Amino acid sequence: MRPLKLSMFGTLALAATLAAGACSKSAATGGDFPDDPGAPSTPGTPGTPGTPGTPTTPTTTAKYSGIYQANAPVDFTQNGVLPGIVSPALNALTMVGTNPGRALVTMVRAAGVNIPGGTLGDILGDIITGQLNNILPPDVQNALDLISNIAKITQTGVLKNTLTIHTPAADGTVVVQIQLSGAGFDFVDINGNAQHVDVTVPAAAAAAATSSMTMAKLTPRPDAPIADADLTLSGGSLSVPIGDFIMQAAGPLVFQPAFGVTDLKSALTKIMMQPCNDFGNAIYGAVQGTPILEDISASVYTSICTTAVGLAATELIDQIGKLKIDGVTITNGRAVLYDVSQSKPTMDHQSDRIGDGTWSWTFGSAVVPSTLVGDRTGNAN
Repeated sequence: MRPLKLSMFGTLALAATLAAGACSKSAATGGDFPDDPGAPSTPGTPGTPGTPGTPTTPTTTAKYSGIYQANAPVDFTQNGVLPGIVSPALNALTMVGTNPGRALVTMVRAAGVNIPGGTLGDILGDIITGQLNNILPPDVQNALDLISNIAKITQTGVLKNTLTIHTPAADGTVVVQIQLSGAGFDFVDINGNAQHVDVTVPAAAAAAATSSMTMAKLTPRPDAPIADADLTLSGGSLSVPIGDFIMQAAGPLVFQPAFGVTDLKSALTKIMMQPCNDFGNAIYGAVQGTPILEDISASVYTSICTTAVGLAATELIDQIGKLKIDGVTITNGRAVLYDVSQSKPTMDHQSDRIGDGTWSWTFGSAVVPSTLVGDRTGNAN
């Protein structure tokens, strides 16, 4: 009988263990339903497992941060926008047709052309000065005038910017950064054709073309969580590399339509090829009877002209390329951030467009109002 008693004790212990496990599991799950899902429910209680918690509604928060395109049409030819920085540089070009001959002699001697200096150089320069009006025909002068007016392409410029708007603070203040990335220009060329070209800020000038607004505030509109908000911004200072813009745009807008070439030096060389030959022959004839000068060949005198053209072009390219407008500030910026845009017409609680905006760009003493509109092109924190 002893084995039977041990078996009974073992059975009772197993039953107690199972009962304790069931109680523990029921307490852990917080339910009073049986552990066996197939077991019958307690009479008078629903056969559902426990009482569900109160459902919660997900909270939707409007998001305003992002990277926005914000182009600004600007007329650089307005008074005061380019005060005295373009005209002096462009004067180097007209030197080819108007400056005294002595200046040409000095310049080409420095470039290595083998002609006399000193008194003989002055005599040669005076002869060149006396011949210039006869050497340069009106059509050449007109071509030089056309090139010297390349700054006119900036009359219909659009500065291309991106605004990075970060997540606003609780009081509405917000960090806003602007990056000038390039410009677009429209121009009617010499053939009467409307042309457009886009140019970019050179890598070396990118840092100076970036700034943060010193004051910016974002005020959500009452229709939240729709991501509509009023934005005000002001301050910051950046540099506009207008010289680079001019030289990039001048090729397709001026040189190609007029001369079939893409750069200033090639344009000048092409239009001055025959006039320089005429120049050399004319000077050679004019110096006959002048010792030493009459022994110099016509081709050397031609090289005075061609060298001067190349030097003038190189100097002009260098001077214009260095032109920039520093300390450009942005003031009185006001715009609206909208949840929907033409490209994203469905409300998604994310601002997708800047609209109904204006801001003023200050170039020195000139204040130029412009529009402030554009779509969101990327995300920001």
